[in-house]
Amino acid sequence: MDWLRREHRIESFEREFTLGDKGWGKKNQRKVDFRVQIQGKHYLCELKAVCTSQAYGTGRDIDFYFRPHSKVGLWKDFRKLESLPREESPWIVSFIYPAPTRERWNQTLLKWQESIGEWKCVTSLQDYPDWLFVACWKLR
Repeated sequence: MDWLRREHRIESFEREFTLGDKGWGKKNQRKVDFRVQIQGKHYLCELKAVCTSQAYGTGRDIDFYFRPHSKVGLWKDFRKLESLPREESPWIVSFIYPAPTRERWNQTLLKWQESIGEWKCVTSLQDYPDWLFVACWKLR
């Protein structure tokens, strides 16, 4: 992010950005991973690592990250950003590794359509290698 700022690709960024009253113990605080300003517009971003590797026997397939009411998956980030003011455009960037097959990805999007809600993945699986898919989610 520093490099992007130095190259004038972004104007500013703030890590662990707080919305609401700042200060310890404030009840209306909401935090997002970062806020970035590009061409005068602010974007709120959440980052999510989605490890689907079975190498260590974790048993976490891609469905694990879309389950409703999950404290660790994408569902939590979808709901959090939906609840924030829309004037700061919300995004979720999920790093899915290894990348799912096209068939598996389409099954996932269909199966978890209700959990995904008004979010749309705006990146294409075919643009990434087998070992990583960067799924960028934008609220419609």
